[in-house]
Amino acid sequence: MKCPRCEKDGKRSTIGDIRFLPVTDMSTHVHYDEDGRRHWHDPNRHGFLAVCSRGHRLHVIKGNKCQIEGCAFGDEGSITAGVPVSFVRVIAVQERQP
Repeated sequence: MKCPRCEKDGKRSTIGDIRFLPVTDMSTHVHYDEDGRRHWHDPNRHGFLAVCSRGHRLHVIKGNKCQIEGCAFGDEGSITAGVPVSFVRVIAVQERQP
């Protein structure tokens, strides 16, 4: 994985400070098509927040594209680069106590 902002600018960077986001928990659907090919359709998406070594915030969403050629189910997801971290005010989120 590469930072899209750095890649666009022709620069190199590393990715770190990864924080995972909640994951959906929907049922998957497995079936065999008319040609006997096994399709695994998983509608769940997961993601994480990360920061590149040049300070760009990354929002990464991973999808689950069906691996069968020609099947349109799902997508690969996306990587979005935001503004450098130095320009962002971080607000702590407190968890609810039981």
